[in-house]
Amino acid sequence: MKPKPAFIGLDLETTGLDAHSGAILEVGIIIFDADLMPIAARSWLTNELVEKEAIVSAPVVEVMHEESGLWEDLKTGHTQPLRQVEAEASAWILEAGANKLPMLGSSVTFDRTWLDHHMPNLHRMFHYRSLDATSVLLASTSLYDITNDTINDAKTLLVVDMLDHLNRWDLKPHRALYDLCQSAALVKATLNAVARPPLAPLPERFPAPGGILKTSGKETND
Repeated sequence: MKPKPAFIGLDLETTGLDAHSGAILEVGIIIFDADLMPIAARSWLTNELVEKEAIVSAPVVEVMHEESGLWEDLKTGHTQPLRQVEAEASAWILEAGANKLPMLGSSVTFDRTWLDHHMPNLHRMFHYRSLDATSVLLASTSLYDITNDTINDAKTLLVVDMLDHLNRWDLKPHRALYDLCQSAALVKATLNAVARPPLAPLPERFPAPGGILKTSGKETND
């Protein structure tokens, strides 16, 4: 049976952090099923760097895009105007039957802010709810006795599985589709790690109505 779309993963590669002064360089979208396995993936390169004569905001961003091969692809690959990318991406989501699904990503407020400013029609294709990998990780490591190392080991294996599923071994870190696989893998690895009882029973962490939260150690009188 054909897998049913459940989440739309979106990742943007940009010239920096400021959506008002920066430019979108690459748009990547992966449609995931309920098990966070990729169903379909597409990415687009924009010609914003040339059109706007955009300037990279920080040296670390320039190095990141150099190492990922993005700069080279922008020079030699097929780039398109942002409005065309927006139209094609929106049509692709509609054709896949994935419109109005929650957005999956890492720190999705960043991507939503950029979409809202530069590609509002594409932004409207998403549900207002989000599955944010960084939020899942932050909450889980705060509430459960797990470490980032444990999660990262599992995440690496899941990323390999997703790249194999997409047959996209050409992808590198800090490229839109690769980073989306990392986001989905981070959610899966984290939730797998916390599929066990919490650190303490709920009554010990939260008092009953009108009750007093218990503290460890001997009681003292004022």
